[in-house]
Amino acid sequence: MRSILFKVGIIVFITISIAFLFGIFDSYNIARREEEEKALEVAENAALLMSSGSNEELTEYLYDYCMIHAEEMDVPTGADRSGTERYEEWLDRHGDVIRTYMPRVITLEDFKELDDETQKKYAECWYNIMLSGIDLVADHASLENGDSVNILIYDYIDGKAIAFIFTSYSSLGAKALGVTVPFTLEKHPRVSEILNTHEPVSSAERIKYTTDGTVHLYAPTPLIINGHFKGIVAADWLWESSHKRLISRSLEIASRTLVYTLLADIFLMILVGIRIIAPIKKLQTQMMDYIENKDSGSVSKALEKLKARGDEIAELSNDFILLSDEIDRYVEERAENAKERAALDTELGIASMIQESALPSEFPAFPERKEFDIYASMTPTLAVGGDFYDFFLLDDDHLALVIADVSDKGIPAALFMMQVKTMINTLALLEGSKVHPTEIFEAINNSLNEQIESMMFVTVWMGILTISTGEMACANAGHKSPVICRSEDRERDGFRLYIKTHSPPLAAFNGVSYNSEDLSLHHGDVLFVYTDGVTEAASADDEFFGEDRLIAALNEVRDGSPEMIVGHVKKRVDDFSSGCEQFDDITMLCFKYL
Repeated sequence: MRSILFKVGIIVFITISIAFLFGIFDSYNIARREEEEKALEVAENAALLMSSGSNEELTEYLYDYCMIHAEEMDVPTGADRSGTERYEEWLDRHGDVIRTYMPRVITLEDFKELDDETQKKYAECWYNIMLSGIDLVADHASLENGDSVNILIYDYIDGKAIAFIFTSYSSLGAKALGVTVPFTLEKHPRVSEILNTHEPVSSAERIKYTTDGTVHLYAPTPLIINGHFKGIVAADWLWESSHKRLISRSLEIASRTLVYTLLADIFLMILVGIRIIAPIKKLQTQMMDYIENKDSGSVSKALEKLKARGDEIAELSNDFILLSDEIDRYVEERAENAKERAALDTELGIASMIQESALPSEFPAFPERKEFDIYASMTPTLAVGGDFYDFFLLDDDHLALVIADVSDKGIPAALFMMQVKTMINTLALLEGSKVHPTEIFEAINNSLNEQIESMMFVTVWMGILTISTGEMACANAGHKSPVICRSEDRERDGFRLYIKTHSPPLAAFNGVSYNSEDLSLHHGDVLFVYTDGVTEAASADDEFFGEDRLIAALNEVRDGSPEMIVGHVKKRVDDFSSGCEQFDDITMLCFKYL
């Protein structure tokens, strides 16, 4: 008996060890390929951003213009673009161009008709937008210290390249427009391949920099503008951080090791069934218990000869074939489910990161201001959407409130949400307290329809409050009607819908004029705005939460603070839809005028 156990132990140890080694090796290789693909995707996204534009001829011309006038260009880079006074001054100097030319499409001929100073400002604004886009691509990819996204124009004299955009993530530091960067072409076979073919490559390259001895993963792709090759866009990742991500990714896909182990176990059982009869006779009962109540009628014709033997081998062969079929099916289902979960988790992680970073999350939001109280929350669904809220001061006496819902879901909706939020915020801060939300909506709607080819649209409600008087300039682009509780009617009527004829959503139709829905707030008045994820939350009986239940929930805490009101409504929605999957983002913003 000991001799048999010893043999079985040796077989188990060898088989599982081999399966484990193959699994780890395969997992690491898969993670490495995915890391290269991710790097190439970052470079391709940056190249797509640089080549995109409403007019390809103008885009190409601006690209060449920036290179020719590199020393004259005034563009904030690096830390200067993070809300500094220099960046605010830069925005002021370029405000006329941003308001006049950037929201609309102009042609190359239009650009050439501008005076020299306006051309320079327009090119600087265009370059700043490209920098912002590259930053978004880099943030989207969660780059770390030592990583970079750079756009180089190659000059083969003395083995140097000219920088167009060179981000500050690189350990070499950010490079300004037009400076030369040391570059040895012999160390970059993928770059050489692109230079020869002007076509994308299928893999990245690993190189060692002689300047500091660091090893990098370099993923290049061609920059094609208006059909012309202009240079190389590359994701340059420090191999040390990349290697850490590979190890992490290897652990995520360690289920492949389990697959090899299960296959090794199948092989082990076949060997034991063939070579060792006595111990397997004892295991037969356990195997039969495992396959009890399964369909045993589909017996392979190939087993007929083995059955004719009439011994233990015939019985165990039949049992193990059945078990193998069951395990094979289980392994296939598990592997498929693992792939789907990994893809979904990745998408949700990125989208969640974008949404969380874009929304104000610290409350109280303005602790020094006693004239009002505000609270908001956004609960994303498993299929990440594009809801967002925002609030910010235009000056000491004007507060902007925004809530919106993008029609689509996933990463595209999250990126679209980020663009719309940034445009609203930028235009409002540029124009100042005198701007009306309808004017902001009209400018953004025209810009989105002219520059973006997408089936997505976004519903938005926006209000700009004059804090000292309570007068609020409002507009509603196809969004849900606000709910208001007037202090004078709190006990009698409580919360009521503020119903007006809404205008169409942004990006739905071009040339839309938006209606004003202004209102006046008095001491103690409460304003509640929300997305359709609140009223369309479904119960187990396929019934919607609806506006009536929303009003009832609000009136239950009509005297509470905004935070208490939002929390209570969320609890009522959760109780109503208990046991049901959330299908849409639930976003709420509550404002109390004091």
